[in-house]
Amino acid sequence: MGKIEQHMNDTIIYYVEFTSQNQDKEKTIRKHRKLFAFRSFIYEEEVAELVKTYLANIIEITTVRKFLEGSFINNKT
Repeated sequence: MGKIEQHMNDTIIYYVEFTSQNQDKEKTIRKHRKLFAFRSFIYEEEVAELVKTYLANIIEITTVRKFLEGSFINNKT
């Protein structure tokens, strides 16, 4: 097992959709879709709060899903 596999063994990938507002003159609202990696001891319910804390200007988080091998395994909207 390589070093990457060794460190990713205890990691879960989450797909997160959210809207944010730019701090420019026009206050543009944009929708984003991102993948985030968290340690396995972070629960799905906690991901939304952690993403809000990590990123600025988030208006709303609309979707948090576990992501596994290119497909969604848990649907939560």
